[in-house]
Amino acid sequence: MSRATLTVTFPDGHVRYGVYNGTSDFAYPDLFGTVEEAWAASDHPDFAWVDQPDQVHLYPVRVHSTYGNGFDWDGMACDDRLVVGRDPFGDREILT
Repeated sequence: MSRATLTVTFPDGHVRYGVYNGTSDFAYPDLFGTVEEAWAASDHPDFAWVDQPDQVHLYPVRVHSTYGNGFDWDGMACDDRLVVGRDPFGDREILT
C-alpha cells in the first residue's frame, strides 16, 4: 500500500495531520496533532474504522496530500476527524 502524509488546515490556521492512501486515493479520517502520531496510528489494525460522532461542529478545511507531486482539495472536519473530503476526486464520498 502506498501512503503519504495528509495535512488538514482549519479556518483559524491550525493544522492537524493524517495519512492518505495513494493506492485507493482516499484519506483516512483520523486526524492527529503531529505527523508522528498519525503515522503511528496508521499501523494499528482499527485505524480509520471508528464510528463518527453524532454531534460535532464541522469546519471547512483545506486538505493537502504529499502523495505524488502533492495536491490540495476542500473538505469538512472536526478537530480529530476528516468527515467530508476523504475522496479528493469527489466521485465516491466516504462518510464512515
